[in-house]
Amino acid sequence: MWSGLHRAPGDDDGPFSVPRSYPTELPGLFGRLAQVPCQAGAKQWYGRRKGTDDERRFARPGGAVSPTRQGPAHRARLAVAGLGRMGMVHATNVARRCPSAELVAVFDLRPDVAREAGERLGARVAPTYDDLLDSPEVDAVVVATPTGAHAEMAVRAAAAGKHVFCEKPLSLERVTTAQMVADIEAAGTNLQVGFHRRFDPPTAAVAARMRQGELGAPYLFRASQRDMSPPRPEFLAGSGGIFVDMGIHDLDLARWLLGEVVSVSARGTALSSPGFQEIGDYDTAVVTLGFANGALGIVDLSRVAGYGYDSSVEVVGRAGTARIDEPFAYGYELRTPGTAARPLVSSFDQRYSAAFVAEMEDFARSVTEVRPPLVGGRDALAAFDLAAAAAEAARSGTTVQPASSGTGTDDQPAGPAQAAGEHSGARTAAPNVKEVGTR
Repeated sequence: MWSGLHRAPGDDDGPFSVPRSYPTELPGLFGRLAQVPCQAGAKQWYGRRKGTDDERRFARPGGAVSPTRQGPAHRARLAVAGLGRMGMVHATNVARRCPSAELVAVFDLRPDVAREAGERLGARVAPTYDDLLDSPEVDAVVVATPTGAHAEMAVRAAAAGKHVFCEKPLSLERVTTAQMVADIEAAGTNLQVGFHRRFDPPTAAVAARMRQGELGAPYLFRASQRDMSPPRPEFLAGSGGIFVDMGIHDLDLARWLLGEVVSVSARGTALSSPGFQEIGDYDTAVVTLGFANGALGIVDLSRVAGYGYDSSVEVVGRAGTARIDEPFAYGYELRTPGTAARPLVSSFDQRYSAAFVAEMEDFARSVTEVRPPLVGGRDALAAFDLAAAAAEAARSGTTVQPASSGTGTDDQPAGPAQAAGEHSGARTAAPNVKEVGTR
């Protein structure tokens, strides 16, 4: 039974939360990220003066007015397949917030959902997925369906000559994930995966400063990710578990910032509701990482924090420490006699609204500029291997070596030490995780 568990307000499959404003003066970001709206265009897109009706409607996905977008003469023509929670986030961003993209079509197995989204966003409704793929007006497809359909739909899109953006995880099976990556590489089209945290402005700024050597040699990576309340039980049952569905973002970030991970330990517990135990999952977990460079990492995860959505990262280095922590929903504080209060964000799409825009803008630019995306299929495979290693470590009580540990694209390490603009990823490795010791 899932007694006592409640969804956060607005935490459903509908439109995402109201985006927050971000600072207009952010440090310069590495490589191509400097051209996406959340960074160089932050003043134009997120630092708009408040007060006018148009601007308030711009900040709401359901608003009737969107601002005039200044973009390249040729915009990438994108179609979104799957219009659940994340599909609507992406479709709305493509239609209203990405200057390099144009939403030309939407598809969903629920005709009424597709029709409503098409009318609202001004996009053609494709009656079938084949119809969407056959359209010469579609340059790229955003796959935001349930995970079980990711691989087939993404590979079909690539075979039809379309570039692909696919939500994570690519699959709940490593063999399927590796085959999907290989098939799309063979088709010669781009595959970008939805690791939006890499596009978060504060996170990207920290990565840039690490790349410049300001923190020195890193010693410790620490990340916390806590949901206000868990997703629906039916979603959790098919999600792949807390490590694959939730922790995979922190594990990808750890690898991106500090390099390859060579050992993983984990513990998990389920105390909030018997429902987690019934599906063999955890509501709370801790992961310990060992990096190839000798650094350590700690990731704590919770589905049931209660107070709000909380996502923070800290990197401790020889010369300095960087901390990323933005728990507040708005820039104001309410003070009354003896107290001060600030509202907290309640969900991931509220905290990372700017990152979702930035990742889709960069995907569109990768299409129009004919270059690889900043996060690709091999990154997804490496992150999946870390999540699978954490799940195995929690199950077995052992320390586990991830399947793709210690490898990177073109034999280059992952993380900010890599040259600016290079794509990082992990080579396909043995399909099974390896136990390297016991705790």
